Amino acid sequence: MNKMFTVAKREFKAAVMTKAFIISITMMPLMIGGSILIQMMVKDVKSTKDKTFVVIDRTPDGKVYAALELVMNVRNKELIFDKETRNQKDCKYVISRQKSSEATPEAILQQRYELAEQVRKQEIFGFLDIGAKVLETPDVDAKYMASYAATLAAQQGESNRDRDKIKAAKLPDDVIMRYYSNNPTYNDFIDVAKLALNPMIEEVRAKSEGIDAQKLVNIVQPVYLANKDLPRLNKFTGQLEDGKEVNPVVSFLVPYGIIIVMFMVIMVGATPLMQGVVEEKMQRISEVLLSSAQPFELMMGKLLGGVSVSLLLGSVYIVGALYAAWKFGFTDYISPGVVAWFLVYLALAVLMFGSLFIAVGAACTDIKETQSLLMPVMMLAVFPMFFVVKVIQEPDSALATGLSYIPFATPSIMLARVAIPPGVSFWEPVLGVIIVCATALLCVWIASRIFRVGLLMQGKGASFVELAKWVWKG
Repeated sequence: MNKMFTVAKREFKAAVMTKAFIISITMMPLMIGGSILIQMMVKDVKSTKDKTFVVIDRTPDGKVYAALELVMNVRNKELIFDKETRNQKDCKYVISRQKSSEATPEAILQQRYELAEQVRKQEIFGFLDIGAKVLETPDVDAKYMASYAATLAAQQGESNRDRDKIKAAKLPDDVIMRYYSNNPTYNDFIDVAKLALNPMIEEVRAKSEGIDAQKLVNIVQPVYLANKDLPRLNKFTGQLEDGKEVNPVVSFLVPYGIIIVMFMVIMVGATPLMQGVVEEKMQRISEVLLSSAQPFELMMGKLLGGVSVSLLLGSVYIVGALYAAWKFGFTDYISPGVVAWFLVYLALAVLMFGSLFIAVGAACTDIKETQSLLMPVMMLAVFPMFFVVKVIQEPDSALATGLSYIPFATPSIMLARVAIPPGVSFWEPVLGVIIVCATALLCVWIASRIFRVGLLMQGKGASFVELAKWVWKG
């Protein structure tokens, strides 16, 4: 037992008392914080090269193009320049009107194709095709609304098993506006066009129906829907308090961030265990170590050292996260219980995955050979990441509940469910700990059988069949 703790102490000091460890602690928050800072710095950095667009206004009197031209002129003269320095910070939108073709489908498609060729040749950036009846009040019957809803669903990528219905729900060309470009990620022009044209179109429709435009704006003004926490009784004052407004972004990022941190700390804590075993085999250091300690003592010492390093890393990141939450007023989103469960599950996860990494290292004779054996272990570690978003969205679903009891996914998935209000019943994370603990012990037992045989093995690395024989026969 003393030898095991001696090895653990040595592994801990070897990992912690180095410059590389300090760098590894600071690199992740620096990378995350730096990426956020850089995104904030470059969010207003845009190309100032003019972008040319062609507009086809099929309405009878061209009112829509006139409104768009007016807004674009204001934008190009005022809005694309910095108010203080007057330096140009965005590109100009140069628009020109093209006479609309005949109203036949063939002529309309031919005109669009000719403009598309100009886009492909980079003569223009894109073109906007305005339907002939966009200024008319649509006949909002049940069929129209169903078509409109289905079209929006198709545009937003929402799932629909009946693809034929979506195809049949296409709205007529003359009641919509169409934007064509071969740069689908550039949406600024679309946003400006919608902001400029929709109010004008609504005003024209209102006047045609004899409705005061301002009253219509007031009527259709959306009602703000506040996302609030549950009302509660203040334990100190005895008074009822309304729930605080919930920040959905922070509510999502907290469990997501905890899972990402756990995954990274597991990788940082477990991967060096494999590398250390391989290096000791290559340099024949393991032979010297085995002369004074049993294989199981040596392996467990390395595991405990890796767990200690991971707990130290996790504690540092948790303290930093708590400070950031306090600084920005988000302490309500991280409870002490979440922190406690994080440390418990982190220790068990490193013990579980670390033992597998050590087994891989013992079965290989150099770093290159570890790649084939390491892939299944990495897949087990990455597996819960595939379901993180769905679990955060519906933590009480059958999928989330089932995944939280799969041993290799339990640390991440169960922790996410605990971190999302109102959390889970206390017995669930306790049961998860029992499951992970039992799996970790099984992994340690399997790893010890492989470690005992493979540590002194030289030459060609072991295959999966040979590993199974080592586990079965010892």
